[in-house]
Amino acid sequence: MKSPAESSSRTEFSVLLAADSFKGSASSEAIEKYLEAGVLRVLPHARIKKVLIADGGEGTVDAFVSGCGGEIKSVQAEDPFGHPIVARLGVLPNGCAVVETAEAAGIRFSSCTDEDARRASTYGVGQLLRAALDLGVHRIYVGLGGSATS
Repeated sequence: MKSPAESSSRTEFSVLLAADSFKGSASSEAIEKYLEAGVLRVLPHARIKKVLIADGGEGTVDAFVSGCGGEIKSVQAEDPFGHPIVARLGVLPNGCAVVETAEAAGIRFSSCTDEDARRASTYGVGQLLRAALDLGVHRIYVGLGGSATS
C-alpha cells in the first residue's frame, strides 16, 4: 500500500484546516500553522485552505474579521478588576461590529480563584459596546466565552 505522499503524485489533495484555540497553549491561527506544516510534510503538493474559527471566546474577533473582512480597532477599556487595558473589537464591512467578552473580561486576567470570580466585572465589555456604537455600527455580535466572571 502506498503512503499518501507516494499517491499524491497522481492525486491532488485539498485540505481544509479549521481549528479553535487551545486555551492556554496556542491561538487558532498558531494551531492551523502547526497543522499545515504537518500536512505539507506528508503531502507536499496539497492545496491548503485555513479558516479561523472560534466558539465565542478567545479568537472570536479575529475569526470574524478574517472570514468577513473589516478591521480590528483597539480601544481603552477596563479589565475585570478595573485596571486600564487596550482591548480590541472588530468592525465588519456590513456595518456590524464584533465584541469578544474575553477581550475585556477574560479569564486571562484572573488568577482563577473563587474570590476573583466574585470580584470580577464585565464593565469593560460595556465599554467595548459603547465604543462600537460610537463607531456608528448598526448591529453588534457579542462572543460570551472565556469570561472571568461567574
